[in-house]
Amino acid sequence: MGRSIVRGGLNSLVKDAWEAFECADPSSRVHPAMPILFFGDFEAYDDSPARVVTVGLNPSLHEFPEDSPFRRFPGCAGISAAERVRYLRGLCSYFHVRPYCSWFKYYEAALGGAEASYYPGKKTSTALHTDIGSPVATNPTWSGLGVAKRRSLQVRGGPLWHRLLEVLKPQIVLLSIARPHLSRIDYPALSDWRTVDEFKYKNGKPRKPPYPVVDVRWYEIIGKRSLFVFSTANRKPLLQLTAEEKRRVGELALRTYGEGL
Repeated sequence: MGRSIVRGGLNSLVKDAWEAFECADPSSRVHPAMPILFFGDFEAYDDSPARVVTVGLNPSLHEFPEDSPFRRFPGCAGISAAERVRYLRGLCSYFHVRPYCSWFKYYEAALGGAEASYYPGKKTSTALHTDIGSPVATNPTWSGLGVAKRRSLQVRGGPLWHRLLEVLKPQIVLLSIARPHLSRIDYPALSDWRTVDEFKYKNGKPRKPPYPVVDVRWYEIIGKRSLFVFSTANRKPLLQLTAEEKRRVGELALRTYGEGL
């Protein structure tokens, strides 16, 4: 596993992730903990027919439970920034052990529609999760941090996320975050945002506007086209949508990517 990770270019990003962690305000940074550059099995993702990445803001404090902080990242207790292969191995093991399912299940429903999954062996493609704001878990959560602390985390977290996607080379990027965060995507745009679906009904009954939507836009990441798929955010990804509607988001993403620009 170590050689594959190094070849994939992730090794060079580990130092930056740890710097972001060590520079974060200790009063709001979860401790004991470590930065989370990404969640999921990189090797399985890299071998997948469709490379699908999901996006949040920063890791949850629940990734490091008080009773056993590193149980979701086996082998990482007491880890340091210098132990890069050990660190990346822990990240790759995340969905093989005890992931924070009550959060990831919302994206997982949409991934199923795109024939992808975070979990090993479930679908033809393995997805990864990333965070556009910061790789640092905080307490309070992102919305409770205050503007100054969020900006401080974003100084390192935003550029790191962009460099990470350059290594991951995703074909489809699913985002269910607050719409203003879309302005922070700093890749060359190949199209405008356009709405490909909106959910005016729920369980056969009319919803009140504004309706949940699915918007898409093409970006260029180091010479390759990537389809970014946005759907309305709430406290959790795609929270306003039913399980069937979440799946439809994934189906739309896969079909739109196949149709091309």
